[in-house]
Parts: sequence; C-alpha cells; structure tokens
Amino acid sequence: MKETLDAKQVSSASNGDTGIEGKGVEESWFTKAQDLKGDLQKAWNLWDSVVQGVKKAVELGLVSKAVGEEWEACQEWSKARR
Repeated sequence: MKETLDAKQVSSASNGDTGIEGKGVEESWFTKAQDLKGDLQKAWNLWDSVVQGVKKAVELGLVSKAVGEEWEACQEWSKARR
C-alpha cells in the first residue's frame, strides 16, 4: 500500500494533476471532507502522541526495543509526507 500511495503522490505531482478544477488532489479524493487540512493535522497530532507513548513504554519496559524501533522508523517515514 505504501508503494501505491507513494507512486500516486509522485505521479500526481509530476504531471500537474490537481484533480477537480480549482481543487488539489486531496480535495478531489475526499469530496465530503469539510476541513481536510484541519482533520489531517489532528490525525498527525494523534500519531505523534502515540509515538511518544510507545517511546515511554519502551523506557518502562512495557514493550520491546524492537517494537519501539519499528514505530520510530514509521515516524521518520511519515515526516516527509506531512
């Protein structure tokens, strides 16, 4: 799935596809969204909070270091897509 979304993002950006005239790709994909950017910001804030919780859980020994590293890798991957 990650590869598909990455390819769509690159394809849309490179060919000038903006979706519906006057709207960006995001708005054309989520036509019923009333505040897409605001909702995405809330989702990223939630994601950041979960990542911080996982870091704390690693510190406390509640989850393994390997799990923490997986979450950290996902966090790094997501930063370029915000």
